[in-house]
Amino acid sequence: FRGPQSTIQGRNALIGAVVARSVDPGNDWSGKAQLRYGEFESVRTSAALTVPLLEDQLSLRVAGDYTDTNGFVENVTRFEDDAAGAQTATGRAKLYITPEAVPDLDIRLNLTYTDVTRGTAGIEEALFPDERVTFQNLPDENRTETVLASAEINYDISDKFTLTSVTAYIDTSLDGDFDVDGGPGGATQPLLSTSSDEIFSQELRLSYQGDKLNMFFGGYYFSSNGSTVFESTDFANTAELAPDAATLAQVFFSTLTPNAAQLAQANAVRTAFLSAVPIVQIDSNTVQNNDIENAALFGEASYDLTDKLTVTLGARIDFENIDQSPTQGLSFPEAPPTGNPQVDALSALTAEAFTGETTIDADNDFNAFLPKAVITYNWTEDLSTSLSFQRAYRAGGLAFNPFRLQAAVATGSATTQAELETQGVVSSFDPEFTNNYELSIRSQWFDGRLTVNANVFAIDYSDQQVVVTLSPNPDDSLTTNVASSTLRGFEIEAFANPADGLDIFANVGFTDTEFGAPSDLTGILEDATFVVDLTGLQFLQAPRWTLGLGGRYEHETGLFTNLRVRYTGDAFNSVQNDPTGINESSTIVDLIIGYQHDNFTLEAFAENVFDDTFLASNPLAEPDGSIAQGGFAIPGAPQLLGVRVTGNF
Repeated sequence: FRGPQSTIQGRNALIGAVVARSVDPGNDWSGKAQLRYGEFESVRTSAALTVPLLEDQLSLRVAGDYTDTNGFVENVTRFEDDAAGAQTATGRAKLYITPEAVPDLDIRLNLTYTDVTRGTAGIEEALFPDERVTFQNLPDENRTETVLASAEINYDISDKFTLTSVTAYIDTSLDGDFDVDGGPGGATQPLLSTSSDEIFSQELRLSYQGDKLNMFFGGYYFSSNGSTVFESTDFANTAELAPDAATLAQVFFSTLTPNAAQLAQANAVRTAFLSAVPIVQIDSNTVQNNDIENAALFGEASYDLTDKLTVTLGARIDFENIDQSPTQGLSFPEAPPTGNPQVDALSALTAEAFTGETTIDADNDFNAFLPKAVITYNWTEDLSTSLSFQRAYRAGGLAFNPFRLQAAVATGSATTQAELETQGVVSSFDPEFTNNYELSIRSQWFDGRLTVNANVFAIDYSDQQVVVTLSPNPDDSLTTNVASSTLRGFEIEAFANPADGLDIFANVGFTDTEFGAPSDLTGILEDATFVVDLTGLQFLQAPRWTLGLGGRYEHETGLFTNLRVRYTGDAFNSVQNDPTGINESSTIVDLIIGYQHDNFTLEAFAENVFDDTFLASNPLAEPDGSIAQGGFAIPGAPQLLGVRVTGNF
């Protein structure tokens, strides 16, 4: 669904929605399976089975899928050829209930379990494209486990009214190990991340379909309770953290003006301490709690004013509360006793001075009225045009920068949220709104053998939410607002069936994006180096041009071939449009040649046939040209050859 879907798809459907529905069980026994093998030891196996449990009333479909690949990145430090490997296991069960006693009722109950393990795809950019390697000395992978349960109930109250209820529950847990410096040295322990999120949603909708009037209205409730924890252990030079001689003298001798002898004695103690404890351990713990509640009323109605003219009006009234409480804690364990009372006292003083915790609480309420209006004129049965307007929105919140929060806690340089905001540690950002204008054409030609559709659109943002990087390190970033920005573009797509067995398609898309104002961080940060004026710059990861071309030919013998060509233009990897970080354009050609007979299909496939090499994510560079700590280049997938066998009954 292109464009905002506020009156249809729910919370934060700002610029579009993708809706996937799993296959419903049928009333007959049936099954389907596939086996796929490709380069990089890529294996995928899937199977599904439909079991009729009660004739025409109750049926069950169970499905499973498992994929395993080594990926295409080698870790030369850890001697691993599967640094970007991935394993995914999915199981699903779905009950379809159509009780004979209530013939106008149908119920779909779904339970899905997914377990994903995925390694990093970050590479050493200087060696690309000749080699896809990483030098990380620590493990770097994510593990995600998700349970999803849903119930969809439809009841036809009459031949015109239908009541629909959709209930969903999602429980997700994620843990990961990260090599924060991305190199063969540096950190000796990985950054550990664990997070969990429980989501519940309930939607109730009443639909009406009449001769001239079609409409629906309903209510929606959403609740999310999420928590993320980052834990790391680092080691730093004690000289960078220990108090200076003047401060030590003030503490040891309880005076604001120590004399020369006292300063000399304090300096001697400090020197002995640095000799005995040259390295100090730093334990960091960051906790982010997010509790979100959203409630909305929505509706939409379409009325045929004439045989050719239809008007659609809709709206959503949205209410959202976000309760956030990020906490940063640092601990500097005391060094083992040295036997020197003054050195041991200094060790305790250093540990105490740099051990602390900072918690920020933010509780925000947001609300929005989101109208929609569409006028559609059917010139003929095969040609129509529509003019639409719709407003969309995304709630605001509190963003925090763990990279700077750790330093602020360690040094005690900030104690209030206002002080933290001036140092780029936290930022309160507002909701963003879009006004969306679109002119569209839908048409069919030559008795339906050719379909041509086109859209011209303009989107005006107010207070657009963007992530601004305050230094080359990508972890040094904050979410903020830009007062005004625009997006203009068009899309054209065509589908044709010029001959029996041949289907072809082509599409082109163009977008022109521009920020119209500076970031809200401008004028707030203490360090003017990081003041960012975005006026006139392009959006992050927004290629101007996308193109597609392809088709499928099926011969009467059962032989067939599929061809697809996709072009994506280059795009900036930062809202500051830093030229050192540009995601490169790509032209990907995919090809399938196969044979199908009855319930059996055999395919040979080639993905990225011509092995186009490009960086899908290109990190910013330091002034000397090197990649900043925490920055990883991510390459696009190389050429992949393989075979696939499917069968069904």
